[in-house]
Amino acid sequence: MDRNDTHSYIILYRRLRDKFFIDGHWRIADGEGEQNGNVNRVRPGRNRWSAASPAALGVLALTVVIGWVQPTAAQSSASLRIGGVVLGVNRITIDPQPGHDSLNLAQGVQGATVASVTEQSNSATGYDVKLTSLNARASGVGTPLLKRSASATNVIAYAIAYGAAGQETPVLLDVQGTASVTQARAKTGAAGAAKNIKVTVPQGAPAPDAYSDTLVLTIASK
Repeated sequence: MDRNDTHSYIILYRRLRDKFFIDGHWRIADGEGEQNGNVNRVRPGRNRWSAASPAALGVLALTVVIGWVQPTAAQSSASLRIGGVVLGVNRITIDPQPGHDSLNLAQGVQGATVASVTEQSNSATGYDVKLTSLNARASGVGTPLLKRSASATNVIAYAIAYGAAGQETPVLLDVQGTASVTQARAKTGAAGAAKNIKVTVPQGAPAPDAYSDTLVLTIASK
């Protein structure tokens, strides 16, 4: 109920009071009248009044007001829709192991673990991981190479193995210096999938210098 409605009800009450409150009593004409709708018309010469029940007038006022002040029934149930968005995750982390950049190339290295890898993906269709030797790509050969910093001609060929601990398998590069090392058909767990990178360098007589290669791992959803 707003202020306008309240004001209307006050005016209605005052009009009823002025019409029916006589000599300190609520009265209504009760003579034999002619019925016309809801209005009693008193016959001429019959101006008799009798005490009207205040409750009756209260019912009249209540009938007028009830449609406006009746409160809306409370709902017996309610609903709340909640939600959120899950973004795609494809992440790969390389954790270099001690000695990865100080291999004994003169005496050779056999199956040395140079890095631990964590693959993470929430792709429902799975994911792929590719490994690339930048020296192999630059040389256009399918063999990983350690190159001297001062020369592109003196190189040391080596081998790479990749996989879960105890399950590392040889990596076979294509002429672009790249190989697929993981082909998963499902997402990883929250902690990801742990893998190792191992290298084998044959014993030889390389020229004195620093030799290196850069390995790049790339992860993508299928």
